[in-house]
Amino acid sequence: MWWPWSARIVYMGQNPLSGSIGLPTSKILYKKYKRVTSKPWGYLVRILWFLNKSLENGLKSLMARFYKRRGRLVIMDRFPFTETISKSLRWRKKISRSIVNALQIRPDLTILLDAPGDLLFERKGEHNPEVLEKQRRRLKVLLSDVPNVIVVDARNDAETVVITVCDILQRFYRRRYESGTDG
Repeated sequence: MWWPWSARIVYMGQNPLSGSIGLPTSKILYKKYKRVTSKPWGYLVRILWFLNKSLENGLKSLMARFYKRRGRLVIMDRFPFTETISKSLRWRKKISRSIVNALQIRPDLTILLDAPGDLLFERKGEHNPEVLEKQRRRLKVLLSDVPNVIVVDARNDAETVVITVCDILQRFYRRRYESGTDG
């Protein structure tokens, strides 16, 4: 298999326990944010969590740019599209998401690994099939406005999905390399 790149994975999700790039304050604030209930402290924790999340996304985007400039293929796992392109938001959310969006790198190519909610639940046991199916439908609608999105049927076994994704990446970057466009 032709594979000319060294790849780096940047976890873009919001769980600070899952990523390798982050701020030292993330884990503490995340735990506080998940448990906050009181009014005056709750607002302060939410503001601090938002600021921390914005700075951390900026740091992750900066690292992705750094890897890309060094010739690496950058895979951004759990890219927060729902955080950046949702249209029906209150003004405060629109402002906060605009700030997050301004600090964030944009992917050259988005690959959505698509599988029904019941299968995702069977594989990972997180949430429940109905919630996963609802998230799946919502994400597909959100991604319909995003350029360079390819949906891959993830109902297949892991090896088939990996081969399919590698083939997509090879074709995408070969075309880009041959056209002289750098990502």
